[in-house]
Amino acid sequence: MLAAICSLCAGYNASGSIFVSVHFWCVFDYSGCSSQSAVSVGSVGGRQVSAGKFTMIFLLVWLLPSAWLPVMGFVYEAPYTWVEIDSTTANFRMLSIRSAAFMTVVYFVSSYLRHQRPLSSVLPILVFAFWLILFRSIFVILHSEPVSEWLVILGFCLLQVFLTIEYLRDSNKIFKDSW
Repeated sequence: MLAAICSLCAGYNASGSIFVSVHFWCVFDYSGCSSQSAVSVGSVGGRQVSAGKFTMIFLLVWLLPSAWLPVMGFVYEAPYTWVEIDSTTANFRMLSIRSAAFMTVVYFVSSYLRHQRPLSSVLPILVFAFWLILFRSIFVILHSEPVSEWLVILGFCLLQVFLTIEYLRDSNKIFKDSW
């Protein structure tokens, strides 16, 4: 399957060992190997691509559509099957949590690939709460769930306000050893 997605060819890196060159110019063009001891899965434009970054990009490509497919009425399951969601028996709360978790991972993988680190340990909870509010609202609107679900969403919005305040406090203190 990888051969269908990318072009593979054998080559040699600076140390003389054989490597596989993976040509994903649109994805790997900016990413390079930050450490000489990292396991390389290939080279793009003269720069090595580490196995860790390759794995991160694989997760990004897999989880991004998997997060948004339930909104369109499908779930992507391994091995490469699409299952249509039965709206009469579906648990839309679980689908909201699943989609929010996937998009949280996508957010942090894309931040990692852009060399951006979180300034606070509250950020993962803040990002997850944002995606949970978004996906829960979408599912409530699309599937006309009870009005009480809007109270749950409102509760998460209040949580989002408190988490944002805590994030702003923590992000200012992170370099001052005040934890």
